[in-house]
Amino acid sequence: RSSDLSATLNRVAVYYHASELYEHVIPLLQKSLELDPNNADTLYNIGSVLFQMKMYPEALDFLKQIQQPDQEVFDLIRQAEEKAHE
Repeated sequence: RSSDLSATLNRVAVYYHASELYEHVIPLLQKSLELDPNNADTLYNIGSVLFQMKMYPEALDFLKQIQQPDQEVFDLIRQAEEKAHE
């Protein structure tokens, strides 16, 4: 199933991120998003990575697509909005 593969790609991307293999993270997350465009974990992970790369408007594009954001998502959106307007 595409949602299972999407979840696996997310886990591998998180592992690569933790291992500082950043060049692999975005392509994996993009593939995950192709398979499951509304996956909140993927949207959050891409937004978080872009935020860390100081690409705040791009991060917001992904974070604001999350359909049922929790407090962690709201906090990152707020931080990205503040950084984008500095």
